Amino acid sequence: MVIGSTCQPCHCHDNTDPNMLFSDCDGLTGECHSCMHNTAGAHCEICAPGFHGDAVNAKNCTRCNCSPCGTASCDPHTGQCQCKPGVTGPHCNCCEDGAFGYESCSGCRRCDCDAAAALVQPCDPRNGSCACQPGVNGPNCRQCAPGYWDYSPEGCKKCECKHGRCDPRTGECHCGDGLTGKQCDSCSNRNSVPVQHRHDMTCEPCDSCVIVLLEDLDKMKDNFGSVAHQLTNLNTSSITWAQLNNLSRSMDDIANAIENYNSTLDESRNRADMLEGEIMTINSDISDLEDKMVAAAEKADSLGNSSSNTHQRAQALLSHMMNIMGELEELMLQENRTGLNETQVEQEEDDLSEKMKQVEAMLREMRFKSCVGQKKIADRELSEAKKLLAKVKDQLVSRVVDNEGLVKNVRERLGKFHDQLMDLRDALNQAVNNTALASDTNAVNEKKLEDCQVTQTEIVTHTQTHRSMYALTHTHVEACTHTHTHTHTHTHTHTQKHVCIHTHTCGSMHTHTQESSMSV
Repeated sequence: MVIGSTCQPCHCHDNTDPNMLFSDCDGLTGECHSCMHNTAGAHCEICAPGFHGDAVNAKNCTRCNCSPCGTASCDPHTGQCQCKPGVTGPHCNCCEDGAFGYESCSGCRRCDCDAAAALVQPCDPRNGSCACQPGVNGPNCRQCAPGYWDYSPEGCKKCECKHGRCDPRTGECHCGDGLTGKQCDSCSNRNSVPVQHRHDMTCEPCDSCVIVLLEDLDKMKDNFGSVAHQLTNLNTSSITWAQLNNLSRSMDDIANAIENYNSTLDESRNRADMLEGEIMTINSDISDLEDKMVAAAEKADSLGNSSSNTHQRAQALLSHMMNIMGELEELMLQENRTGLNETQVEQEEDDLSEKMKQVEAMLREMRFKSCVGQKKIADRELSEAKKLLAKVKDQLVSRVVDNEGLVKNVRERLGKFHDQLMDLRDALNQAVNNTALASDTNAVNEKKLEDCQVTQTEIVTHTQTHRSMYALTHTHVEACTHTHTHTHTHTHTHTQKHVCIHTHTCGSMHTHTQESSMSV
């Protein structure tokens, strides 16, 4: 509105709420508020973002057929989709060749697979990862994988290290704590030994027995030089050779003792590995038993559903039989109206009464039994019964005069129906047998489920026993037999002997005997 001019009507192109008496627009600028019908603009003259069409004349603004994730904008007149960077397709619904990252909804980025060890093929359209040569990893194939070295266009070489990784540039093995050597197969500490733990090698300290033996060997080695020097200045005599022989035998005994200890230690470790393997096997058996228990439970549920379906089918069959009984009663009433011979009628009524008693007995039996898989048979019998009823009605209406022939025909039909009912009774008996078999199967499955639970409890107890034996064996390996005899020759002779006996038989028994004597 301009000062001094007159008020103008709002011009919103009829794209505002028609229920309002006046158009909703700004009192000064005339800008329309609350544009409807998917329109926008100062006067509701264009389609709203994401819609295209004619907002003024045709008033047919419709939603653009563009993917929201890959579309930057939509032409308001033609509806053509303007895709985000790296996105293509008529609906902006996929990345361009050699691009990835459509799910981010911020456009697609170019694949970076130009590294020397990258294979020549498009990258993964979801995360942009490249296919690499053997031994190379990383999203762009620019580095060797752990355990490989010597990056090249043909890939990386595998490290020739038994334990630990190698330098990705030089291939030099990186040893763990305490390990040394070209293949990381020895310990830097002389009082430690390399021990294999599954796929890793670690250094474990020697026990006190081995350390004492190593120290004695070092002392003997240090004394060899002086002994050799003394031997050069001494004449060979029987006493000297005897001492040397005793010393040689002592060294052999010490070496044998060390070898026996190492063999015992290896045997104990092998037993521990065997126990660990048995524990893993037992855990696998437990998992298999749990799977079998789940399968048995599913089978029991399936049998329960089958029993429910059988009961429903039996109810439906019972309803059909009740309908047949109603039709038979109606047939008997029609026979009474035809004025048949009283003797024949009475005979027929007796026969029909007997048949009805049989049918009622069969129905009572059916109420307490269930059928499995007999729906088709029941439908076929129902169809035959309906056909029989229709034929009987036609004969009663068309041949009222010939009562005797009609009664004979009815008897024949009733005989056939009786045979069919006998067949149905046989089918019911078969259904009863199937139901009993299903009940027996359910009982067997429940017994198997209980056996599986008992077996699982026994396996858990057995596993705990094996773990206790493993811990006890590990304690026994760390123990040692320590015998140390030291003799001093002085004015008095003191002899002290320590004997430590360790015996392990499903437990631990320790006997410690100490003998001490003094003599002058």
